Amino acid sequence: MIKNFLDEFIVTFQGTTLYLSKAESRELQKEYEALRKKRHEVDYPLFPDEDGHGLARPENRLAFYAAAEQFLARHLGGHAEAPTPEEELRLRESRQ
Repeated sequence: MIKNFLDEFIVTFQGTTLYLSKAESRELQKEYEALRKKRHEVDYPLFPDEDGHGLARPENRLAFYAAAEQFLARHLGGHAEAPTPEEELRLRESRQ
């Protein structure tokens, strides 16, 4: 599935979802790690306090938007605002 990706990508995970089992989530994370080993940039912040698809909590949504903006600026060129201290904190927590 993910093995066919050729370039960098960003995706987010919620703590629980009805659409993806924990085993499937672990398998995706293994595939992401394999891509990282091949020197692809893969960013997948995990927001355990979210449920289902999407980011309902505004602080998580804003943190993800900040990460996506930084990611796109790096790979497509252009400018990105620095994340706010609150967004930076949420992103650090989501990547542990």
